[in-house]
Amino acid sequence: MDDTPCQRFFLEPDQLHAPRRHQQLASALLRNGRVLFHYRDRAAGDIRQTACLPADEFLRRLLCHVLPSGFQRIRHYGLLASRTKQVRLARCRQVLGMPAPVPPPKKSTAQRVLALLGIDIER
Repeated sequence: MDDTPCQRFFLEPDQLHAPRRHQQLASALLRNGRVLFHYRDRAAGDIRQTACLPADEFLRRLLCHVLPSGFQRIRHYGLLASRTKQVRLARCRQVLGMPAPVPPPKKSTAQRVLALLGIDIER
């Protein structure tokens, strides 16, 4: 064993029968009751940071994101609810006196490849 504060779990993603998020947790590092993990710090310019927490604090924070049985996670509601989004956004534009957005012109596949990769596939 090395003297790093944590050591990798010995689980492969195919050994886990869990959603992708839980497979990512299996790659956290654990040693001496501390968990070392990576996260994105959006306030600091969306950079990847590393943190080390006591295992019980890590589990407490993780379980704050687990909903009780029978609850449904809601991602969007109100104006941005999927069912009424187009109608309500059109009404908001009307009330604010804004014109409807003009969709960008459609590009062919060849134009997209040229713009993204710089390769002219029509030659």
